[in-house]
Amino acid sequence: MTHRQMPARTVQTDDPPRIDASPVTVRGGLLETLVAARRVESPGSRATDPTIACTTARMILRPLRESDKDEFLRVYTLSRPHLAAWCPLSTDEHDQQPAGEVFARQVELARRAVETGRAWRVCGFDERDRLVGAFNINDIARGLENIGELVFWVGVEHAGKGYASEGVRAAIQHAIADLPRGLRLHRLTALVAPENTACRLLMARVGMRLEPLPPIGLRLSGRSVLHDTYSMYAPVTGVVEGKPSIAENIFGRGLLSILKTESHDPDEMGHSRA
Repeated sequence: MTHRQMPARTVQTDDPPRIDASPVTVRGGLLETLVAARRVESPGSRATDPTIACTTARMILRPLRESDKDEFLRVYTLSRPHLAAWCPLSTDEHDQQPAGEVFARQVELARRAVETGRAWRVCGFDERDRLVGAFNINDIARGLENIGELVFWVGVEHAGKGYASEGVRAAIQHAIADLPRGLRLHRLTALVAPENTACRLLMARVGMRLEPLPPIGLRLSGRSVLHDTYSMYAPVTGVVEGKPSIAENIFGRGLLSILKTESHDPDEMGHSRA
């Protein structure tokens, strides 16, 4: 998984997107209810407080803090060459930023996530309190569709031992869980380089699907690397399988799933992508 730095989107589409013109009916008052719910879900509200920790079979996931400095520097120093290819944490173009500055920035990002609610940034620690890696949900946006981006890394000491899958599954579960214990996201995305085979296989294991979208170019350690977009949608009862409807293209699948659930007759709401 990669860390987003200086994104440069590369447009590779030749034809305009096609939108299915299936009819859609919205029950009276439902949109007003959704808008009212949006007002009480302010980014910094306690309901989306990113300080809520998660536990897995072998880890505790919690925000990074100042007292973690020695352990972070130890793991980062060992793992820096391992991370350089796909997830350089340095903001320096050639990954030359001092490790102490990298740590300070990570702590600051975790602090800002708590204050704004625009991210859920946690690190995983094993049963011996050793740093495993980070499992973050960045760029949280709330509206008709609540979305966020999954970004993660695992240090070289714990790589290849199932910790990535364990942490990513916990992050996904927290992302789609309802408030106040979770983030109540409708959609979670991740950017993965096609050459990053281990991460592509992990996406398949946790149920994230490759989207038919143009690749996105990210700058990693001084080079431009194209990334594919993977997505996962929160499960919703009552969704009708089929092709995308005009409502999905306009509102997003998260809202459309809510509309379908509210409808007594699923057919009157059009069709939704699998």
